[in-house]
Amino acid sequence: MDWNKQIEKLEDELQKLTEKENKISERKKEVEEKLRKAKEQKENEDNRQLADIVTEYLGPMDAKKIEDLRTVLDMYMSDLAEEKEDLDATIGKEEQESEDR
Repeated sequence: MDWNKQIEKLEDELQKLTEKENKISERKKEVEEKLRKAKEQKENEDNRQLADIVTEYLGPMDAKKIEDLRTVLDMYMSDLAEEKEDLDATIGKEEQESEDR
C-alpha cells in the first residue's frame, strides 16, 4: 500500500471516530439533562406527598403551624445528628481497641 492511500484511509477513520465521539458526547449531555429532570421531578413528587401527609395530619397549614413543624423537625434532626456522632465515636473506640489488641 502506498503512503498516500494509507494516510487517506487513516484520516477517514479518524474523521469517522471524531463524528462518533461528538454524537456520544451530545447523547451523554441529553441523558444527563433527562436524569437531572427526572431526579427533580421525583423530589417534587416526594415533597408533594410529604406535604399531603402533613396536611392530612395537621390540617391546613398557616405560618404558625409551619414554624412549629420546622422547630420540631430541627429538633429531630439535631437528635439524629447527636446519635450519629455518638455511634461514630463508639465505632471509633471499638476499632481502636481492636487495633490495640
